[in-house]
Amino acid sequence: FSVKQSDYSYTSGNPNLNPEYSHKIDVNYSWNYIIFLNGSYSYTKDLISDSYTVLPGSLITVQKPDNYGSYQNASLSLSTALPVTKWLMITLWCNGTYQKTKATKDNLDVDLDKFGFQMWSSLDIDFFFKTKFTASCFYMTGGTNGPTSYGNMFATNFSLSRYFFDKKLNVSRGVNNLPKRDFHVTTTAKNMKADVNMCWQRPMA
Repeated sequence: FSVKQSDYSYTSGNPNLNPEYSHKIDVNYSWNYIIFLNGSYSYTKDLISDSYTVLPGSLITVQKPDNYGSYQNASLSLSTALPVTKWLMITLWCNGTYQKTKATKDNLDVDLDKFGFQMWSSLDIDFFFKTKFTASCFYMTGGTNGPTSYGNMFATNFSLSRYFFDKKLNVSRGVNNLPKRDFHVTTTAKNMKADVNMCWQRPMA
């Protein structure tokens, strides 16, 4: 059945879906439980992801799940939490990826591959009077998911907190998602290309 989202947009189910099967291998290494390395590779057959088609003779777009031929994902990540001093803690996670989606059937004609990088880092500073300042940032270069490619995203968060009553009460003030978590999405299929600017999360206090 179809569900009308707007005058020009519908979503639909797909009773002809096949199950997707994935094969994955992970390799992990830890150095003194301080630095962690993780490498992984996965191969997915009949990847389930959304496809988009335009009804003939109209401007109506139908979004529905479909099977894509194959999807490969290779990644290498590093993470660490370093207590530099008693009052300073640095946390870091970074991840490099390679993604490839390939499909050639019916209205699907997709051959996408992309290298990507993601990073998250935080800085915690303990001041006098049980007061803590925390700053964190997130960044990614983008990637792929089925026929969709998504672009860069960057955001920072800041907070100041203090404990009361032997750490039974914590009061915190902060701002998140500065400037804002927005990114560009491009979807390509055999008979259609869509470009969308999306906002994941706006700034908030």
